[in-house]
Amino acid sequence: MKAKATDSNGESSGWSSALIVRIDSENTPPNTPSTPNGETNGVPGTLYAYVTSATDPNGDQVKYTFDWGDGKTSETTLVSSGSTKIDSHSWSSAGTYFVKAKATDSNGESSGWSSALAVTIDSECTPPNSPSTPYGETDGAPGTLYAYTTSATDPDGDEVKFTFDWGRRGKLLRLVLFLQGAKIVSHSWSSAGTYFVKAKATDSNGESSGWSSALAVTIDTNTPPNSPSTPYGETDGAPGTLYAYTTSATDPDGDEVKFTFDWGGDGGNV
Repeated sequence: MKAKATDSNGESSGWSSALIVRIDSENTPPNTPSTPNGETNGVPGTLYAYVTSATDPNGDQVKYTFDWGDGKTSETTLVSSGSTKIDSHSWSSAGTYFVKAKATDSNGESSGWSSALAVTIDSECTPPNSPSTPYGETDGAPGTLYAYTTSATDPDGDEVKFTFDWGRRGKLLRLVLFLQGAKIVSHSWSSAGTYFVKAKATDSNGESSGWSSALAVTIDTNTPPNSPSTPYGETDGAPGTLYAYTTSATDPDGDEVKFTFDWGGDGGNV
């Protein structure tokens, strides 16, 4: 197509350069969608979500049909070309199912089916393994926050959460779901005593492990200083001569410290 201009006095310009416009008589179907992405292990009766996407050469909107591998299909609403769309499904019995998708544009043209995602549905869910013994400080003071970590794996690959038992009745901490791995949490004790910290894991299907081995944590109202360094000074001398010696030590509570020197059997301490 091209254009020319004519002014109010009837004078006309020449024609512009031409723009090529191609009009297709046929609509091109969407491209094949991506392989559906989602859980590959599950249990009967639980709803699982899957996502796919596809582009349309004409830029048309597309909708997706999911084949769930159990004789059932479902269809989404239209979305923009290239946009992802989520659909959910549950299987009623154990087995391995092959989930695939196809795209249909707003003009009714459909793609081929995508590659399939294998989903294994087990009739029973295996609980997580018992977590590792919590790791962290074993000595401390009341009112101070201390960090502890544990980890566990789930045979089915499910997400897990941890419950920490802080060694006193009612002192449990439940955590939100997260991917398998280590988790760090913090706790403080209000009074002196020895507490046995342990953890258990619960998967996303509600199955729980046994309790881990316990870590003994001693909370003292005051922790004694660490042993001082070996005194440093002269190792040879003569009677009646004054010699200087030095040492150092740290206190776990950050308290000031003083030192007592034992001079080795001459009856003097300072």
